[in-house]
Order: sequence, then structure tokens, then C-alpha cells
Amino acid sequence: MTQAILDNRYLSNWYIFGDSVCKGIIYNSVNKRYELSKQNFIRILSRKFKAKVKNFASFGATVKKGLTIFQRKKEEIIEPGIAFLGFGGNDCDFFWADVAQQPGIDHQPNVPIDSYFELYKELINNLQEKNIIPVIINLPPLDPDRYFNRFSEGLNKENILIFLGGSTKRIYQWHESYNSILTKLAIETGAYYIDIRQKFLEEINPERYICEDGIHPNDAGQKLIAQILYEKINEMLTAQ
Repeated sequence: MTQAILDNRYLSNWYIFGDSVCKGIIYNSVNKRYELSKQNFIRILSRKFKAKVKNFASFGATVKKGLTIFQRKKEEIIEPGIAFLGFGGNDCDFFWADVAQQPGIDHQPNVPIDSYFELYKELINNLQEKNIIPVIINLPPLDPDRYFNRFSEGLNKENILIFLGGSTKRIYQWHESYNSILTKLAIETGAYYIDIRQKFLEEINPERYICEDGIHPNDAGQKLIAQILYEKINEMLTAQ
């Protein structure tokens, strides 16, 4: 599909579909709870571009839930604009309590990777039909050890490691497999694609941008995402 032209006409209206990263949620290590970052990347960017924002992102959302949210909220999507999309971290996740009880059986992720691709494609097509330009944001990297320690609290860690093949590295690999098909998705649909992951990985200590839970970008990580997107959006505008 041909990529739509991004110009200033679309910058005044933003629609956000994604998980807690797009919502701007961080993990507060002091209070031991999740909360909205006051410096989340959507807030920073929308101020820079003076954009009106409807943020439909949701904590724990998969792309399947995102599609459901779109169907429920589509009457609110009236003005042409940009839709920032960020799904994958929850899609590739497992129900770890079940894994801990029976590590030897074939557990399926929340959204299998083929379904992830097709549902994401459907969401993008639906947005394009409403004259919305989709912008896929890929996945910030996770810290597999921190994430393992977080989700395995109160569970049988040894059994989970059996399922993972003996190493937390498998968590990173599996997460990366979902991230890696997003370029193909952008090519097939004509959606824009912005790589935020690379900038994190270029850092000597990328984990300093990640919360204690190992998966949510912290305040510094949210600011880094804002910086990357600001530069990339301006590049896309000047390239037209």
C-alpha cells in the first residue's frame, strides 16, 4: 500500500492506541505502584506540536484489545490526523501463573504472533479508512532479568526457567520476535514506522531508561522517546 503524505494538516489531531507505554505509565519504585508519568512522551510532544490528543491507550492492552477500543471509540475519530500505535509488549506475554504450574506443556502467548500481525493490520486499515495516518512505534527493549524478577514474584521461578529453556535471555528473544515483524507490517500497510528501540540499544547502559519492573520506560526513557519522535516527525515532514 502507498504511504500517505504526512504534512502539517495532520499534526493538529492525534489519536493514541497502545499499551501502558503509550499511556505514559511508569513503575514507581518507592511507592511500589504504577502511575502516570508527568513527563510522558505524548504530553511532551503534543505540547511541542500544539496537538489535540485523544489517548485511547490502555494499561495491559494487546492489539486485540486495541481493535476493540477502536470499534468502541471510532465515532470520536472525526478529524483527520495521526494515530500513534504501540502494541506488542503484552501481546507476546504469557500467563505466567499457568506456566509456573505446568512448565512442560505448550503455553500460548496472549496473542500469537500471526494473529498479532493480522489484527495490527486490521487496526491500521480501519484507521486509514477514516483518513487517519498510522504511525507504528516499535517496542522499547526490556531488561529480561528485571522483568523476570517482577512477573515471577510469588511463583515457582524454577519452573518458569524450565519453560524458558533455562535462561531469561529467552524473554528478550521472544519480545524481539514481535518487534521484528513491525517493519513488514509497515511495508504491507503503508503505515509510517518509527524505530525508538535502536536509540535505547545504542546507549552504554540502556537499563537506566527502564523502570525497576524491567519493561516500562522510566521518566528518562519517556523523555528519550519524545526526543526520538520529535526528530523523526520533523524529518518526515521535511522529506515530503
